[in-house]
This record gives sequence, C-alpha cells and structure tokens, in this order.
Amino acid sequence: MFARFGLPELLIVIFIAVGALLYFAPMVVAIRRKHPSMVGIAIVNMLLGWSLVGWVIALIWALGPLDQVGQRRRTFRGPQP
Repeated sequence: MFARFGLPELLIVIFIAVGALLYFAPMVVAIRRKHPSMVGIAIVNMLLGWSLVGWVIALIWALGPLDQVGQRRRTFRGPQP
C-alpha cells in the first residue's frame, strides 16, 4: 500500500509538517514558557499568523518577559538613606 508513494509525496508531507511547526512556533513557545498571556498569543497566532506581521508579533510576545500582566518589575535598590 505504501509502496506507491515516492520521494515527491514524502517531500510534500515533510514540507507540510515543517510548515505547520513553524506556523505554530509562537504558540508552542508560549505554552512551553508558561506565559501568562498564552491564550492571547494563541489567538493572535491562529488568526493573524498567516501574515508575516501577525506571526512576528505573536513570536515577540511569546518571547517577552514572564511578569504577571499589569504588574511592574520590582528591583531591590537596597536601604534608602
């Protein structure tokens, strides 16, 4: 049954698989990093990922800081005189 498939068909399957992995890369990065905005990143990736701009925005957002949404980073400056 599988003997009828040759190299061109295999290359097509590999191309589709690699394309799907690249397309969903921002969503995978957000899930692996447990990003607090992973749902928003997934929505932007799925709805706007087809355009290069939407995909880049989702990727930058997924790679952004993991602070809680709406909170500032706190740095310890030591005791104040």
